[in-house]
Amino acid sequence: MPAEDSPMHTTDQSTTNPVVTSTNPSTHHMNTDSRANKHNRPASPAPVTNPHPDTNPGQTPNQNQTPAVKAPASKRPNIERPLQQPTATNQWDFLRSNAPPTPEVSVNGVRTLDSGLRITATPTGGFPTPQLGQSTWRNVSQILKEKWPQKEGAKAWVRTYRAKHESNAQSTVAKLKDAITKIIGESDAESLVVSTPTAAVELIERLPPPWHFLISGIPPEAIECLVRLQVCSSPEISCFFVPFEQPLPTYALTLENFSFPDSDATNKAIAEIVKDTI
Repeated sequence: MPAEDSPMHTTDQSTTNPVVTSTNPSTHHMNTDSRANKHNRPASPAPVTNPHPDTNPGQTPNQNQTPAVKAPASKRPNIERPLQQPTATNQWDFLRSNAPPTPEVSVNGVRTLDSGLRITATPTGGFPTPQLGQSTWRNVSQILKEKWPQKEGAKAWVRTYRAKHESNAQSTVAKLKDAITKIIGESDAESLVVSTPTAAVELIERLPPPWHFLISGIPPEAIECLVRLQVCSSPEISCFFVPFEQPLPTYALTLENFSFPDSDATNKAIAEIVKDTI
């Protein structure tokens, strides 16, 4: 059985959180007194809440009066709780955004990336959104269920076409890493890790799980690039990229053999039949 992680380099790469500092200007200034004079430094003036107690409303204060002094703003940056972007409820929401898609150049349905990788071009309207009927964690060993969520940085799943659990997945991992590197670029893939799933038990099925490999060690922008691509179909390997937080499927089942004409009115009528039946 191969090792759980297959990094390109042994050096780990962690994600640095942003630091939020106060935008209010501070009233303190640098003091250049000597060491001896620092002991005699006067105390900072206290803030004045009512600088003109004798001035009536609407009356202009005397120019000789001392203006109000603002309380000094905190100079310590807020590093204990940096702002973080909340995780979207549906990880596929950004695919339905109004952002213009990246233009693709394809010939006869084949797109050639800058790295030379030839993949199936995205069809008009995009690939259908994957509907996962079972958990990405199905039959994954308990050790990995506890360990993988603790990995730092952005993560995503990748599964091959007609995936099934392999006792020796070194060849599949090598093909996945090569394809991902050619998609996101060598600079972003320096610390790429493709982790091989370990089965909890041996299942007797035609395509037994676990099916998903874990992608980690790359920037969040690279993870988003892969998930936006959704499908990578090349002569070497065909695979699907899935968000780490599995979206709830919107597909339930397929109804067929209705003796209705194909129209919008028929679709509404069938929807009402299903609602009444449920």
